[in-house]
Amino acid sequence: MPDIGTDLKCTSVKTGSPAKGGGNQVVLSGKLQDEREIEITLSHLKNNSIRVKEGQTVGLNDIIAEVGNTGYTGNSERGFGDWYEGKDYGYHLDIKIKVGGKYVDPETYLF
Repeated sequence: MPDIGTDLKCTSVKTGSPAKGGGNQVVLSGKLQDEREIEITLSHLKNNSIRVKEGQTVGLNDIIAEVGNTGYTGNSERGFGDWYEGKDYGYHLDIKIKVGGKYVDPETYLF
């Protein structure tokens, strides 16, 4: 797993559940040890559970929010949660990661 060189900074907090979209979201950004930019978007977070604010630095073991089901959760986007026949149901977390401006497989950075 690649090392993140520094703590991450919360760069965006979006709340509300539009008919389509990620619902409540937090975006974190920082740099990897090789100086490439990393951006992590956490989506479908539980209402009233976000514990970070824009500009706040977060580190290992900091609680960011609780997993939820806000926003459009009936599609087959990749996430971590309950899956059945390509559809997600109930509470789950979608994690999107960009490195150097390009989307990468989240498992490379999480496990």
